[in-house]
Amino acid sequence: MKKYVALFALFASLVLFYGCIAAPSAEPPVPPIGGANQTNQSNQTNPNANATVWLSYEPIQCGGNPWQIWEAESGRQYIRAPTEEEILTAYYLQVYGVEILQYQSRYTHGIVCLACSCPRGDTISIEVYEKSKAKMLSLGWSEATKPKDCPQIMPPSPNFCENGTIVSGGIDDNGCELAPACIFEPDS
Repeated sequence: MKKYVALFALFASLVLFYGCIAAPSAEPPVPPIGGANQTNQSNQTNPNANATVWLSYEPIQCGGNPWQIWEAESGRQYIRAPTEEEILTAYYLQVYGVEILQYQSRYTHGIVCLACSCPRGDTISIEVYEKSKAKMLSLGWSEATKPKDCPQIMPPSPNFCENGTIVSGGIDDNGCELAPACIFEPDS
């Protein structure tokens, strides 16, 4: 009986697989409404149609940012929790129709207060299309320049600091993490 079930499952999957493959059409694709040159004409009349801008935002603590509140109230459950970048990107696309092209988060403040209305200590920078700039500025984002690309810092090797203490190298002026340092305490 198990053989028949396995053969039936194999046969059914082959039928479904081959039934879903579309044969190539001999007809050319249908041009968009308004003629085939509509997209080329619109790009010629508006050369800045794909221009982008960078914006920044200083998020607050306690999950009080708009995208965090939206996600918390969604009731969605995940096998893998989404990253803040994924939540922020989905929020602005679904709620405001704004496409986030690039996302970066950098630590900018060493010490912050612990109140929920205080900044977390990082700044989020995003790249969006120029057409979305006014909407994002009205939502509390600020104009910014493209963030510097930071080098990736690898964790130190196990023998890096055998007789000392590994400490953070800190953050440079661009918000990039510096390599860790080894501090040796003098013998007493």
